[in-house]
Amino acid sequence: MQSFNGTSLLVTAVLATAGFTTMAMGQAANDECSTATVVTAGVPVAYSTTTATSSADAAPNDAQCAGTYLTWGTANPDVWFRYTATGDGIATFSTCDPAGYDTSLVLYTGTCAALTQIACNGDATANTGCQAFHSEINGVSVTTGTSYYIRAGGWDGGIGAATMTVTFAPSAAGCAGTTGGCGVVHATPGCSDPVCCSAVCAANPLCCEIGWDETCVQGAVAACGIFVYSCVTPVAANDCATSATVVPGDAVIAFNNALCNTDGPNHPAATCSSGNDLFLNDVWYRARANANGTMLVNTCGQVNFDSKLAIYDMGTNPAIFDYNTLNLPTVLVACNDDGSAACTANGVFASELSINAVNGHWYLIRVATFDIAGSGTVTIDMPAPCALPAQTGVEAEPCGSATNNGCNALGESEDLLVGSRIKGTFATFTNPTTGANTRDTDFYKIVVPTDASVTVNIYSASFVTGLILSGDIATAACAGISVTSTASGNCPATVTSCLNPGTYYIFVAPTDFVGIPCGSGVANEYVLEVTSAAAQCPDIIDTVCQAPGPDSRSSAVSMVGSGNFAQGCATGCTATGGNTDCMWASSFSGATLPKEISCVNFGVAALRSEIVAGVCGYYTSDLAIPMQLSVYRDLDGGAPRNVIVTAGDGNDLQLIDFRDINVPGGLFVGNVDFTPPLCVENETTVVIVLSTPNLFQVGAPGVPVGSGYRAGVALSAAPLGTPTNLWLRYTVCTGAGLNVFTPTAYVTATNALQWPIELNGTVAACSGANNCPTDLNADGITGSADLSVLLNGWGTASPDLNGDGVVGSADLSVMLNGWGACP
Repeated sequence: MQSFNGTSLLVTAVLATAGFTTMAMGQAANDECSTATVVTAGVPVAYSTTTATSSADAAPNDAQCAGTYLTWGTANPDVWFRYTATGDGIATFSTCDPAGYDTSLVLYTGTCAALTQIACNGDATANTGCQAFHSEINGVSVTTGTSYYIRAGGWDGGIGAATMTVTFAPSAAGCAGTTGGCGVVHATPGCSDPVCCSAVCAANPLCCEIGWDETCVQGAVAACGIFVYSCVTPVAANDCATSATVVPGDAVIAFNNALCNTDGPNHPAATCSSGNDLFLNDVWYRARANANGTMLVNTCGQVNFDSKLAIYDMGTNPAIFDYNTLNLPTVLVACNDDGSAACTANGVFASELSINAVNGHWYLIRVATFDIAGSGTVTIDMPAPCALPAQTGVEAEPCGSATNNGCNALGESEDLLVGSRIKGTFATFTNPTTGANTRDTDFYKIVVPTDASVTVNIYSASFVTGLILSGDIATAACAGISVTSTASGNCPATVTSCLNPGTYYIFVAPTDFVGIPCGSGVANEYVLEVTSAAAQCPDIIDTVCQAPGPDSRSSAVSMVGSGNFAQGCATGCTATGGNTDCMWASSFSGATLPKEISCVNFGVAALRSEIVAGVCGYYTSDLAIPMQLSVYRDLDGGAPRNVIVTAGDGNDLQLIDFRDINVPGGLFVGNVDFTPPLCVENETTVVIVLSTPNLFQVGAPGVPVGSGYRAGVALSAAPLGTPTNLWLRYTVCTGAGLNVFTPTAYVTATNALQWPIELNGTVAACSGANNCPTDLNADGITGSADLSVLLNGWGTASPDLNGDGVVGSADLSVMLNGWGACP
């Protein structure tokens, strides 16, 4: 879901299957529980809520699926299904559909007249075979002959089409309705997890016939990933997690883990950016966070062996912590094998971790090894209480009110002068009827009169989400705005963004949805500081052509994104990967080439790969990614080959104009304006090129290197067999596309994929603009006389060749690329 009360947006990777469903109009047949569609396990049923209404039944209670963003609300068009179990076993209910929408799902037992909610889900674990934010209710123990009612709606009342699928796995005899943990010896047969119970009893039926003894527990450990904590014959005082050394605050602690036990669980290599799952010869420390903030742990430059680190959340009372839960993803906060390049600069694979520690929570710190034990020191840095700076004003909205809720309400905001520092309040709320958790969201409007580097600092004792937004906050469900940049860090959470002239909004909210009701003292308070400095800024692209011409020409069958994207030369989906420098090209000539270009509309992707619950997926980038859109003349027509670097080098693409752009996070069709319009009436073939930075090896301004950020092109669907309109060039990967533009075709099982790109302007003729913009003295040639004119205007607004409002090095580059006789 793309919402400022939700999570990040998961998108589908290229080559994932894209399905399409056509629905007939008319009220949905299964609009109410009484007319629920009967579903059978293993038989998917397509459905749509486009014509559905909100059921008369009470809104669901999202307490059963807290943190999954059910966000049902009071008006949610929904449809109903009924599944009757044909045996005792485990059922899963899913809305997975590659072409589906952001769903929410609720499960009931009983009758339509007396329903009992037993489960719900908003967003399931990311699955590249499903749509963004599909819903899934897993591991439901079902009983023969019992009917289960499934209620399918959309996040925050959204509508769309998806597919309902029920899967069923029969339980082994003796596993239905059993009690007792699968990792604990008990006298009765079976265990409480029917999936694990069935797996164990399939191998050892006695576990479901006589009792759950130590052999059954070991079977559960092997078959189900059950972790049973054990530490024998400790070597060091803190060899066992149960006897971790208590660290009272910031510290640098010497240790030696030679011959120590390995009493903690393994963790997936991908989760810890490691080459194996092992955490060997571990020693343990325990520390309490006395404030919300960043907790740092590292062995950088301090060890003589390949170290590993893990941090676990013990809650607020370590005396009741269950060490058998150390393997759970809800307990493991973070883990790391090899730290950054700076951390491992001395040639030893040291480790580093940074987490958001919660005030009052205890954290278990594990120092282990990849293979061979050794010695060294570990540095632990705990967060300090946040001191709020003096303010110059106070937010007008009192705590608990909603007068500046922006696009989460009716578009209200509070004006804020750049250079001011105001004190505000925020809070979290729980609906006493539905149990739904929400948070106060504050929107502040700022006006940027000229290009400026704007810095936002937010000081608070609570964790804060801070965003710089552009667009229209009056559009419902925040559909009219884009995230320009995201604050990071704590006390202050800070972000700096280069902004073009215009109106922007600063979004401030608590990161958490619970635990900060009004009256929580300093936890409700923050100070927002906004400063600026003059700068030259790239255009932040949007989706609207500001001064469109009467004609549009596209090289693609469709300008509607399919949900697929391409990133060219890039690593696989990892939290530390990224794309390399790629150039994406599409060619226009003849009837597809306007005489004058006012705007270029093109599919673009600004994403970040993240690992969530052990699964890597592609999400909307929280940072704007810098790219460049260029217009080239193709000197010999035909397919593009390469960009001219020096005259006579045999290449065919000569630069006409370009725009440096910042692309906000998402997968969408963006727009770049050319003001004044660019005249190309004397050109035979024009090639539009989108260039992306090398985010894997180099990074980009404001985007850290090798942190999962991805830049590429969004794709649209076309009938199978449709020729590609996309050429790709890169400098890092081997094979076709290396240092030369190569036609690149992407397909799914049902569609060809193209680059949605469109030139808007005038087909008839130019409006008087010069098609040789570098010929400043109009003598038919770009030469020394024009260079003299350019240098005389250096630092002023004219002659501005690239449209950024000032004459500088970018304009010199345009002129040198156009050097010689005008076409």
